[in-house]
Amino acid sequence: MNSVSRRLLLLFPVTLTLVVGLLISLSAFAQAVPGRVVASAKSGVEVQIAVHSSWTGSCQQRARVVVVLTNPPKNGEVSMRPVETGKPPGCAWSVSGTGVFYKSKAGFNGEDTMAIDVDFKSGFIRHYDYKITVR
Repeated sequence: MNSVSRRLLLLFPVTLTLVVGLLISLSAFAQAVPGRVVASAKSGVEVQIAVHSSWTGSCQQRARVVVVLTNPPKNGEVSMRPVETGKPPGCAWSVSGTGVFYKSKAGFNGEDTMAIDVDFKSGFIRHYDYKITVR
């Protein structure tokens, strides 16, 4: 066996470890995909599952975001209304936003899904898919 072959054999475990680590990292990344939200709710009880707002780096409120229901839930209803979001990190005052509320049909237990688009009024629109566990 020549010296090149010996070096390749020595590097093989390191390379294999790196590849396996990369695959594990990609798997974890796929489970935490931005725009996919997991929520839970009690059957027949309204719950706030999200709030969306937009502000500048100097804590100034931008125009209120627009939330559009693009795929309604099959086993419940969704409503949106203004809410106080609290103080953004580093800000001295609260900002308001649009709250997203979900309420399942009375007696429903299981998983429900829905989707919304959020227009942040800054040229940025984001899509969110929700998976809601109702108990």
